[in-house]
Amino acid sequence: MSTTILSILNDVRNANGPKAKIVVLNEYSANDQLKTFLSVIHDPFVNLHIRTIPHPSVLDDEVVERITNTNPFDEIGDASDAIAGTIISLGMQKADYGMVKSSIAALGLAVKTHATSEEYAFLERAIARDLLIGATASTINKVWKDLIPTFKVMKAYDATNIDSIKYPARVEMKMDGYRGVIECTRDGGVKVRSSSGAELKQTGNLIPSLEEFRSYYASELYDGFTLDGEIIFLDEHGKRLPRETTNGLASKALKGNLTEEEESRMRFYVFDCLSSANQLRIG
Repeated sequence: MSTTILSILNDVRNANGPKAKIVVLNEYSANDQLKTFLSVIHDPFVNLHIRTIPHPSVLDDEVVERITNTNPFDEIGDASDAIAGTIISLGMQKADYGMVKSSIAALGLAVKTHATSEEYAFLERAIARDLLIGATASTINKVWKDLIPTFKVMKAYDATNIDSIKYPARVEMKMDGYRGVIECTRDGGVKVRSSSGAELKQTGNLIPSLEEFRSYYASELYDGFTLDGEIIFLDEHGKRLPRETTNGLASKALKGNLTEEEESRMRFYVFDCLSSANQLRIG
């Protein structure tokens, strides 16, 4: 029976269909490292800060020399298990960018020097948080109930019976953008998320713009609040860009790949504001 993290995931990848993948995962449901690794990879609230393996040049020369001349996997065992362990550690302790960058650069150098190309590719997929095994968070939660938190937002739906609307009624303009949520904590922390819960690495001027809003409603929003709405991008004339273009730019913002000029054209259209303290609803 397969025992390493990589071989287990290969078994999952080779299983045909969600049910077959669940069968494989159930076989290893007692493997705590596998369980925690999949949780960190799929948890929308975990941010590893990077998506690619940093170049070894970010490391001190002596660190590079030590890793190059000494195989760390002789002592710690299988490279894929070491990869999973590092990802778990960084994700669980919410390490800052500097720690993640140096840790992954060192691990990448060790794997590239002393392990296989397959294991290096596994590290790349783990950093990108896309294991390519065909098992979604929903599938994983069927093996370990509620392991991976879900992030849900209210979405529009077709009105099948217009005559059933009770008036007076409020109407909001439908913004054909990229659905988003801004979470503002009582201590001033701000996170901008997609509708799936993934945190955007670039947010333009959205966060500075919140300070005036927070000050105006200070008495109601003292315990934090959430803004629900749409992320949009403007063209050079201040007009909204088409949805396809907006989605592409938002995807770049998730990865931190927007240019400075693109980032300056990001806007957030608020549908609702929910207060953490007293459920004040503005919108």
